[in-house]
Amino acid sequence: MKQLRILTGQHAGVQLRLTRQHYRIASDDEADLQITDWTQPPLLLMFEEEGSDVSPALHLIDDQGQPADLLGRLQDFLPRRFGDVVLCAGPDAAAWPSDLTLMDALMRPARQDGALPGAATAAAGAAGSNSRSTHRPRWMISAVVAGAALLAAMSAVLSTQTAASPTPRPDPMEQVAGALRQAGVQGLVVRRVDQRLVVEGLLAGSAEMARTRAALQPFGEQQLLHRYASAADIVRQIGDALNRPGLQVEYRGQGVFAVVGESADPTGLRDEVRRISADIGPLVRRIDVSVEQTLPTARVRMGAMLGGDGLRYVQTADGTKHLSLWTPPEDGAAVPGDPSSSSPIGEP
Repeated sequence: MKQLRILTGQHAGVQLRLTRQHYRIASDDEADLQITDWTQPPLLLMFEEEGSDVSPALHLIDDQGQPADLLGRLQDFLPRRFGDVVLCAGPDAAAWPSDLTLMDALMRPARQDGALPGAATAAAGAAGSNSRSTHRPRWMISAVVAGAALLAAMSAVLSTQTAASPTPRPDPMEQVAGALRQAGVQGLVVRRVDQRLVVEGLLAGSAEMARTRAALQPFGEQQLLHRYASAADIVRQIGDALNRPGLQVEYRGQGVFAVVGESADPTGLRDEVRRISADIGPLVRRIDVSVEQTLPTARVRMGAMLGGDGLRYVQTADGTKHLSLWTPPEDGAAVPGDPSSSSPIGEP
């Protein structure tokens, strides 16, 4: 099985395992391999069969979407340039050379050709100077020859350095941050952890989550760690965990949430909020509690009571119903089961 790597351009560093028989490479949304900065005509990358180890062929595409002219094959570890994009194929399970080594292999022919023009120009200049200086003093001839040699040496050095210095590879961190900016996503931070990039932070809602996933999709899962969430979802989680009437949860930005409203027990509420904050995770920096204390609601020990001649019906707060016969008490005496007594029915 082959692997395709993008060495330059907006998607530099992307690696793709080629499991299908053919891929359409273009910049439009219908491409199998969409490269947004692709400026060349669409190409068709074809294998003889799926999962083949044979180097894939590159074809132009005719008006009916079928393979047209053959442009050659992507040989193993031999990069090919298409405008500003350089592609390279190779065995998926093999140890790949570094990207710098691959780019050096691409630049090597240019380096060999690049030294010729400077040297030829300098040699021609030296010859012309010698032919025109037949009658000049010897010291002038020596100076001209030395200057021509120096010019030739400088031209060779400059052309070699220019050819040997490939275009700097874009920083993957800058590429990810640029993709987020282009998508209009705010509130996320990109940082490097070991060999991968971590994208983390809080987004306002589901729409921002969808835009973020779409913007980061070209970079693949092997290069990125996704550690972001929706602030609206966390607001709902905190509210469901508290489950108290009279309270509201707000998001105030920068990972700070707040619980506002009224509570009869602010101290107990703060303890519960601390436990919830520890369970949610590192994206929540803190949860502030800003509530007004209210008077505790009077507790009713009995749910309902009906009385008649010689019969009493009592329903306690837990739903238990009690029927009893009773005789009116003497003045000042307490009757067991009487709601005016110190202990209602069912309690000692």
